[in-house]
Amino acid sequence: MPVLYDPSREINRFAASNKLAEAMAIGRPVLMNEELEVAKAMTGLNCVINTSYKDAGLAADRLRDMVAAPNTYYDACAEARLYYEEVYSWEKVKSDSKAFLLGCKGI
Repeated sequence: MPVLYDPSREINRFAASNKLAEAMAIGRPVLMNEELEVAKAMTGLNCVINTSYKDAGLAADRLRDMVAAPNTYYDACAEARLYYEEVYSWEKVKSDSKAFLLGCKGI
């Protein structure tokens, strides 16, 4: 799933759209431009294909390679779902929010 934002607009560099979490929730890899702050946090994950915004079209070969190798694609899908559970799931977000707002850990 593409998660691309034009980095020439400063606010876009800090974007983390719902489609990112939704793609991860259903276990799908994402194509993301490397200028995004969220992309920096996800560097090295096999479920993320990073590219510069201006060169996003050149990532087509990497996408084709992933789809052509079923194990690679399935592994990326599994990693996406695992990352969602670790970072975006409601239980994780609720726990982190309570800890931040109430100054408590492990609530």
